[in-house]
Amino acid sequence: PPQGAPDFALSNWRYVHSFGGVPDEGPFPEPIARKTLHAYFACVSYIDSLIGELIAALEATGETDNTIIALWSDHGYQLGDHGMWCKHTNFETSTRIPFILVDPRSHSHDQRSSARVELIDMYPTLAEIAGLEAPANIDGKSLAPLLVNPNAWDNRDTMAFSQFNRAGNQGYSIRTKDFRYTEWRNAKTEKIVAQEFYNHQNDPQENVNVANSPELKNQLHYVQNRLHKQWPLK
Repeated sequence: PPQGAPDFALSNWRYVHSFGGVPDEGPFPEPIARKTLHAYFACVSYIDSLIGELIAALEATGETDNTIIALWSDHGYQLGDHGMWCKHTNFETSTRIPFILVDPRSHSHDQRSSARVELIDMYPTLAEIAGLEAPANIDGKSLAPLLVNPNAWDNRDTMAFSQFNRAGNQGYSIRTKDFRYTEWRNAKTEKIVAQEFYNHQNDPQENVNVANSPELKNQLHYVQNRLHKQWPLK
């Protein structure tokens, strides 16, 4: 587990322990871990082949230029990362997802944007690409400008939010360009009971919690204030 992280930030991955052929508790022996990884990547390859069949069908019917293609997942997945499997955490491995979007009208393909985006952005994005007007009261913002120019937004200040509860505590997390900050609050009193702060400039795997680092005090304070705008303390 990450150095300095509170125990309740981790998942017990009980869901995976319920599968047949795996231990009821504790870490996976290496043969089972390898077999599980093999099965996971086999699923990814199978899905990839199905997407290829779908695209081939669009090309065969002449509908490629009339079809928006959007590929995304609802969550990431721990594959032994931090000694965990499955999802159910606020770590990067659980919250970061594959996200591919193709606008048939755009001539800018095979581009990658480093902007932090969220799943709530999908609705207004698809609406704009399809030429529809999204309701004014929805959350999220259209990603259509990024399909034309991956740097259309100021990527230094884009951020994504996530939350996950654990053992009577609510974990609120924010991901900026360089940092992830997770704040754990007592679900009843709203008192802050723990903080996690990971420096993605030199620790992209989130192995060391630097919330108590004097050198990063100002950065933590800035990111915490941005999180409090999203989820104010009561």
